[in-house]
Amino acid sequence: MMTASKPKKAAARKRAIELTRTMLVAAFPKCFSPKRAAKVPLALCLHNEILAALPEIGFRRLMEALGDYTSGPTYLRNVLEGTPRVGLQGDFKGKVTAAEAAHAAGRLAAFSAWADASKPKGAEEARDERLHAELVELDEIASGAWGDGPAKRGAARDRAADLRKGTEQCSG
Repeated sequence: MMTASKPKKAAARKRAIELTRTMLVAAFPKCFSPKRAAKVPLALCLHNEILAALPEIGFRRLMEALGDYTSGPTYLRNVLEGTPRVGLQGDFKGKVTAAEAAHAAGRLAAFSAWADASKPKGAEEARDERLHAELVELDEIASGAWGDGPAKRGAARDRAADLRKGTEQCSG
């Protein structure tokens, strides 16, 4: 269970990451792009150059911001084999290797799977869940688990049978 301070810490961390990303875009516009803008693969070990130029950011804060920047789908879609990597001034700093591109593709696939799982359920899935919940409740009533009398148990048994019959007709 989350305490009241955890959401505050998470919100503060998110603001710090966003502020750091804004600083990087302002300081190095040929290298960094704003959120949701097209991005290019960054040079490897770029954090050393950034810390030399902007030591006030701090290592941990910079690494969190770089992790946020490079883990999103907009960045990962552009990490393709042979794509040039850029330095702070937009200068060429090597190319994306096949292994790096494969790693990015795997992360993008995982991100896409997570996003698909997070989408709202379709009307049919929601209906099936409601039907299942109603059948479970009716079966409990019919079994006497709720302490209901014979008339209510019989009505629940009949309703459950009708619902099951209706689903068999639909699924057949």
